Amino acid sequence: FSCASCHIPQLGWSDNKKLSKIQRETVNKHTPSLWNVGANRWFFWDGRADTLWAQATQSLEAHDELDSNRIFIARMVITNPQLRAAYLKLFKPLPECININKLPKEGKPSHHNRQMNKNWQQLSTCQKQGINELFIAVTKMIAAFE
Repeated sequence: FSCASCHIPQLGWSDNKKLSKIQRETVNKHTPSLWNVGANRWFFWDGRADTLWAQATQSLEAHDELDSNRIFIARMVITNPQLRAAYLKLFKPLPECININKLPKEGKPSHHNRQMNKNWQQLSTCQKQGINELFIAVTKMIAAFE
């Protein structure tokens, strides 16, 4: 699902709910508005991120938010013609080490999900660097949008 599932433009970039639902699971917080978020000094309800970029990196992979992972995101950017074209227009060519035929379907560095972490640890240093480079670029695009 997308960020816009909870940050709905017509509702002030929030969801207008007392408590949010993430993939059918109610979480103990409501969706903060993204309206004028670029003027904020701290992000998340507890202030754990000090930049929009840091907020975006955490939101993408957090279990109680988008619960995604950087290998899945890399695969999506590489295989989706529109996303690939947008990436190539804004950034340098895709990192050479990323060969989607040699990657697991998903994975990320994780203390909470053993399989995700195992998949991540099996990658070469070059693959990890390439995927991280792509992930950073994607999160910078999200921060720029916000």
